[in-house]
Amino acid sequence: MTGRPGRTGRDALLALGLFAVTFTWMLATARDVGVARDEGIYINGAEAYVRYVEEVKKRPGLRKDKDTIARHYRVNSEHPPLTKHLYGLSWRLLHWCTCHQAQPTVRPVKAPHQTLGWLSDLTAFRLPAFVMTGVLVAFIYLLGAEIFGRSAGLLAALSYVVIPRVFFHSHLAGLDAPITTAMVVTVYAYYRALESWRWS
Repeated sequence: MTGRPGRTGRDALLALGLFAVTFTWMLATARDVGVARDEGIYINGAEAYVRYVEEVKKRPGLRKDKDTIARHYRVNSEHPPLTKHLYGLSWRLLHWCTCHQAQPTVRPVKAPHQTLGWLSDLTAFRLPAFVMTGVLVAFIYLLGAEIFGRSAGLLAALSYVVIPRVFFHSHLAGLDAPITTAMVVTVYAYYRALESWRWS
């Protein structure tokens, strides 16, 4: 680590390309990965969290109500809530909605909510993990390229994403991909902050 190889706009483009390829790969292989035991707990929490968001949107006075908060967050209160909020909001916006079909009736009923209807329920929950994995691979490249050069950065990024356990966990609506991403991005920001106050 005697000298920094430097950075150019090409590094940013390559990082963006790595993000796009990784995200697309995760999305394309999503159906091949089954549900892990703890993923069900996170999905259950994500649904509860998004119900909280919807409830306080309709009734803003409940936003700080302790009973309302406890009712929605007790299901998985021991973990950071941001990822489950992302999973829940992604699901709420993107899943194929068949909720109205669950209510038997002789006349048409309005669906309880509108969605874009782009993804299956499970893939809609998992989409933020795919985004985080793409961001992670991009920042692994940037950090490696910054310190050791482009070849090392590219090798590190590609080597990381093809590790079987990483590949599996990167598909799950869990904490693995988001927390690893947060750690690597923080390390990269710290490293850049050594010479630029903006990164602080």
